[in-house]
Amino acid sequence: MDSDFLSKKNANHYVKTCIRCRNKTWASDTDNQGVYMLLFSDFSIYVGSGINLCARKNVHFCRMRKGEHTKKVQDKYNKLGEPRFIFLTYCHVDELLKQEQEYMEMYKSEFLLNSRNAVPIP
Repeated sequence: MDSDFLSKKNANHYVKTCIRCRNKTWASDTDNQGVYMLLFSDFSIYVGSGINLCARKNVHFCRMRKGEHTKKVQDKYNKLGEPRFIFLTYCHVDELLKQEQEYMEMYKSEFLLNSRNAVPIP
């Protein structure tokens, strides 16, 4: 890939802006699926995946603002405020749960807010 492809002028051709959250997303819907994390200021994290990351972000933040998120995430939000939403990797829909599980294993610690009862992917 040549460096001209990544220039700001040409990059805008391949990127669109989400109407709901004003974030830039890849123009292809298939490029908008993958694994993400919610990162709180105390380094607590929640790892998730989805086929539309922009929509997943909106759902998480809407639920936190309404006080309707899972207990661990809601408690962190109430105490620390909004987390950062970080895209970890884009992947094919068939690989989403496997990739999510791998990231959960990688970040496994007392800071992981995901349920400890998550089913491992073979």
